[in-house]
Parts: sequence; C-alpha cells; structure tokens
Amino acid sequence: MPVKILFSFLLFAGLSARAAFDFNSSCKVAYGHILSLRFEKGKELIAAEKKKNPQNSAVLLLENYMDFLTLFISEEKKQFDSLEKNRSLRLKILEKESKGNPWYLYAQAEINLQWAFARLKFSEYLAAATEINKAYDLLKENEKKFPAFIPGKKSFGLLHALIGTIPDEYKWVVEMVGITGTVRQGVGELKEVLEKSGEEYEFIADEALFLLSFIELNLDNDEEELKQVSGLLDKKNISGSPLLVYTAASIAVHTGKGDKALQLLSKRPQGKDYFPFHYLDYLHGVALLNKL
Repeated sequence: MPVKILFSFLLFAGLSARAAFDFNSSCKVAYGHILSLRFEKGKELIAAEKKKNPQNSAVLLLENYMDFLTLFISEEKKQFDSLEKNRSLRLKILEKESKGNPWYLYAQAEINLQWAFARLKFSEYLAAATEINKAYDLLKENEKKFPAFIPGKKSFGLLHALIGTIPDEYKWVVEMVGITGTVRQGVGELKEVLEKSGEEYEFIADEALFLLSFIELNLDNDEEELKQVSGLLDKKNISGSPLLVYTAASIAVHTGKGDKALQLLSKRPQGKDYFPFHYLDYLHGVALLNKL
C-alpha cells in the first residue's frame, strides 16, 4: 500500500475513533433507571455501555444526571463541593464531539443547566446565572441547526423558569446578553414538550412532567394549573418513580386531598434499589398525622 494511501487510512481511522455521542437504546434504559432513582442499575448499564462503546460520551450526560439528582434530593453542600469538579471535566470531553450531532450542544447545555439548578439550592446565584447564560447560548445555536430536536425545548422550559427565580440583584448577568424568561413561559414550553414528544422522544416525557409539576408546585402556585398537572399525573403509572410520587403527593397535600396523598405515599417506591429520598418519609408522616 503506498505511503500516502496508508497515511490517509490511518488519519481517517483516527478521526473515526473520536468521541461519539450516541444516545442509544441502552442509554435510554439507563436514563429511565436514573430518573427513577435506581442509580445502581443505571451505573451497571453505564459500565456495560463504556465496555461495549468506549467512545460513547453519552454516558457523561447520564452520570451528570446522577450527580444532579443526588444534589437535588440530598441538598448537602459537602456533596456539592465534592461533585462540582465533574462538571468541567465532562464539558471538556463533550466539546471534542462531532458538531453535526444535535446532542453535541444539547448535552453541554444540559450539564450547565443542571449545575445552575443545583447552585440555586445553595444560593450561588451569580455562578448559576453565568451557567444559565452558557446553556442559553448553546441551546439557541442548537435550535437553529436542529429546530425539531424536542429535548432542547424541554431544557428551554427549565431555563426560562429558572430565570424567573434569580434574585433581582443578579438578573443583570442574564439580562445583559438579552436573556429574559418567566415561570409561565417555562411552563408553556414544558407543556409543549409533553404534547409533541411523540414516539421518538417519548423517553423524556417523565422528566418533562416532573419539571412541570415541580415548577408549578414551587415556583408558580397557580391553583388551576396545579389541578391540570395533577390530572396529567393521574393518567400515568407513577408507582415506580419517586420523583413523580413526590410531586403528585405534594400537589395532593397542597390542594387538600390528604387521602390521595396518603395513598400515593403508602405505595412509594423504596428500598435498597433506590437512592434514599427521605423527604418522602417526612411527607408520609405528615399525611398520617393529618388523618388523626
């Protein structure tokens, strides 16, 4: 084989071996387990994917979901400080991805957005606003390239709702680059995701519903909207999802439906297969006390 042809072959092989983002069926199953707080099962599937497809950087997004949900549920600053380094390490790898893939910019935006959400819990408003800016730029660029990419619309919903929660003294960080958003805008976008996800993106429906119900419960508190979201939750089998049980039971308590809350919490998923969600135990206790 001539040297020139051999060199071209080796160069092509090297480029082909670059990191590739493939959110395949195995990753979707792992994502489902992670969203249901079955982290150990998720880790098993991630390990299998790394072994089978070592160049697949989709696992980085899955691992970030675990970090985010761990911080969201535990609310422990020490854990936040320990996990924070993972953000920049993952983003550095993802930045080397093929730009022709809609997941390329989306994954980077999602990681920034998840860390911004986590930071808001620890009152790191300036850093959160900066990461929201980064996520917004990435999502806007991705939307121009791939307007039909539904996961991006889910992220926009969360982003616009989060902007509405930033204290006024920090809003200049996002407003100086022209980003505006309200909780109602975010709610509308998440509803659109639920309506348009279809079979191709059905796997993100539970996350979109959780975000919608969490935002309505904690950031909006519109009674009519809460009733609508409660209706959406009633149509789904949420018995295997601690996150959806949390929002459904919380809405039931908020709207004076104690018996419904108690029924949901009595059947809540728990045990060694699930990441501990102690707030559900607290809610269950409150529901029992309310029966006295």
